[in-house]
Amino acid sequence: MSKLLLVDDDETFLKITVSFLNQNGWEVETAENAKDFFMKLDPEEISSVLVDLQLRNESGIDIIKGVRLQHPYIPIMMCTAHGTIETAVHAMKLGALDYILKPINYDELLIKLNRIEGERLRNSELKELQSRFKLRQTFDDLITQNPEMKKIITLCRSILHTDTTILIQGETGTGKEILAKAIHFESERRMKPFVVVNCAAIPENLIESELFGHEKGAFTDALCRKKGKFEAAADGTLFLDEIGELPLKLQKKILRVLQEQEFERIGSTRTLKSRCRIIAATNRDLKNMVNAGRFREDLYYRLKVFPVFVPPLKERKEDIPLLIDFFMKKYCVKYNRNTLKVSSSFITAVQNTDLPGNVRELEHLVEKNIILSSGTKLEFHSDSSFQPDYAHEEIEDSYKDFIRKKERIYFSAILKRFHGDTEKAAEFAKISRKTVYDKINNLDLKTQ
Repeated sequence: MSKLLLVDDDETFLKITVSFLNQNGWEVETAENAKDFFMKLDPEEISSVLVDLQLRNESGIDIIKGVRLQHPYIPIMMCTAHGTIETAVHAMKLGALDYILKPINYDELLIKLNRIEGERLRNSELKELQSRFKLRQTFDDLITQNPEMKKIITLCRSILHTDTTILIQGETGTGKEILAKAIHFESERRMKPFVVVNCAAIPENLIESELFGHEKGAFTDALCRKKGKFEAAADGTLFLDEIGELPLKLQKKILRVLQEQEFERIGSTRTLKSRCRIIAATNRDLKNMVNAGRFREDLYYRLKVFPVFVPPLKERKEDIPLLIDFFMKKYCVKYNRNTLKVSSSFITAVQNTDLPGNVRELEHLVEKNIILSSGTKLEFHSDSSFQPDYAHEEIEDSYKDFIRKKERIYFSAILKRFHGDTEKAAEFAKISRKTVYDKINNLDLKTQ
């Protein structure tokens, strides 16, 4: 049932209007002043508002301005006993979708409210569909000829129609989120929400509210009730990306949701059921984190019901020509370029380039070279100030020491480029800011 919040200081008018609308399919909440109105204005429950322009000691105009400022998508209708063209124009400029004159013709009021509600529902459905199909991906989007990747796709297909929890592991940029989306959109949940939470990108003091939601007044800035991501995912899929960055105190709550399928909003005693499938992903070694006491062992094994490891690009170099071709066509369209010819020398140059960011970094590399290339061929433009050439170095260190040295070169270079600005360095490297801090500490780097 649609719900209207009506503010008017005429008690008789309120009773008559509520009775009429209740009989015609509307639930109505009433308020007699602005303070009462804004206390009851919950955007998750209220469909539309009807504001009287002339209140006893307050202005309906101020209420309309407040609604537009706080909740710009809630439809507003205005009623007034002063029916002039100027009043109507002013109401529309403030953001009201329509107005009605007093004394009210209730049939006209119902027609207008139903029209506004119908438009709101259509817009909501359209946004939902656009969001879903913008995110839609299938296993066909995983461009590969690699035998190991083909095995992974086959395994993932085998559990499409189950509710099993999935843990996707792999280096940064290997395509973990694409795989998660493919599992969702190829499954029976395809028309349900696919909700993404980047556990590394949300400040620690906000992540609990982001995941579980909160009630109005639960803490200082909780001005209204908020649904969390578990609630938003409903009976779709919740993708917990970079779960290795989840604070220890929240890991227990995630474990409870996985085991009991229930949780509470912050500030609420009401238990809600979780019906979504959980897919988690990480570029961390969770087993080592468990041994170091930085990740709960019980959560690790609860997540690892169906583990998947996505190999890095260096272990599937046969995919590089396919991926270059795909990204080349994508960015030629984006930048309105005729399709360029990809030379074998370009492919060789890319294969000899260190790509710690894997497929994501390859995509950015192709995009950059398309921008810089002229003529009909895709030319390779290396950034010598940033990417040293490792191809002809003699390797004498252990693998671990070699990687540490190269990481020092990489992170020293980007920190120097951005004058120690860790936020810009993280954005450039396509990793979390926390990962940059970890590298600074672990590699004993200077930020200036």
